[in-house]
Amino acid sequence: MTETELRNLLPPCCRIGFAPIDAYEGQEKERILAALPAARTVVVIAHHVQDSLEWTWLKFPAARNGETSPADMHTLANTERVMNRLLSGGHQAFISPYPGICGVMFKTLALPTGLGTLGDNYLFMNEDWGPWIHLRVLFTDADIRTERREAAGAGQLLHVGSLALLPLPLPGGFHRPLRALDLGAAVLLPLPHVGHDRLG
Repeated sequence: MTETELRNLLPPCCRIGFAPIDAYEGQEKERILAALPAARTVVVIAHHVQDSLEWTWLKFPAARNGETSPADMHTLANTERVMNRLLSGGHQAFISPYPGICGVMFKTLALPTGLGTLGDNYLFMNEDWGPWIHLRVLFTDADIRTERREAAGAGQLLHVGSLALLPLPLPGGFHRPLRALDLGAAVLLPLPHVGHDRLG
């Protein structure tokens, strides 16, 4: 199963990201394995919310205390499409219930996938969409062959304004996404001002 196969199932307003189970640790990893003991990969579907009305929560039978929103219905439908493709390929797959029910936070599960970072206000931030992003998560026993470019590999500098950030690797060859002033994950080096450089 490849990243491209799964990405092609999604509309342009959605993106997909992957992280191996070893990118997580502690209670977070335990909860993933409690949901799907054979889990090898965390798959995150991200939808670009383009109107605040998409986040209007309506009374409706759903996993989030009997409420849902257009953004969640759309993201969940696309997550189900990915799940069905995995199941048809002979893999196990499990869609995580909404946070507050399953005990894991979609934001923190999404961090190792490269889909975004956490801002100082704990909003999940995508480099193109900012905080206008809605997430859904599934676990699978499939090893997804990823072709996505890394935001930055070990030893590569990311230029952000007048700073250069050098990410440090996670176990398994993945790299922890950077947060502002996260000195545990990056070395900050002053640079001459080079304008508004984008991540990645």
